[in-house]
Amino acid sequence: MAKTPGGGGADAPPAVQPRRRNVRYSRAMIERLCALRNEGQTWAVICGLEDTPAYTTICLWRRTKPEFAAALRAADAGAADLRADEALEFARSAAQGAMGDRLRHTAFMQRAALDAPERWAGGKASGASAAAAVAAAAKSPRMEIVFRVRRFEKVVNDEGRTVLREIFPEGEE
Repeated sequence: MAKTPGGGGADAPPAVQPRRRNVRYSRAMIERLCALRNEGQTWAVICGLEDTPAYTTICLWRRTKPEFAAALRAADAGAADLRADEALEFARSAAQGAMGDRLRHTAFMQRAALDAPERWAGGKASGASAAAAVAAAAKSPRMEIVFRVRRFEKVVNDEGRTVLREIFPEGEE
């Protein structure tokens, strides 16, 4: 048995070479990737297809090509809407009872908050930046919360019954 330079024997299987993908960046490729993502496909599924780029290539394109990043954000928004609709349908078909009612209520309220954030999400649009949240908090009136400790003592009233009487600080009654 002769040894091959790769280290295996003559009857050893050939070394498996990693698959090289020769996928070029193009408008058609952007549209294909976004369409798959908009349909709710995961990156693992998309990158596993024969004629799509590897995940590292998608990450590189996302960092270096602003139009690609913008298109993917729009596709991810579409995928998020699809997932929200699927969650809503799942909640509708949930079993009756307390757990099913709770699931339906939560799903309906979350979907309402996604569809009309100004009305159902407490006036905060989803995806608001941290700077906008800080600015909104700065405009809101300052609220002061005061805690007061109350003290009580046991006393015997005129009828001979033991009751509790509150002890107020000086100047309060």
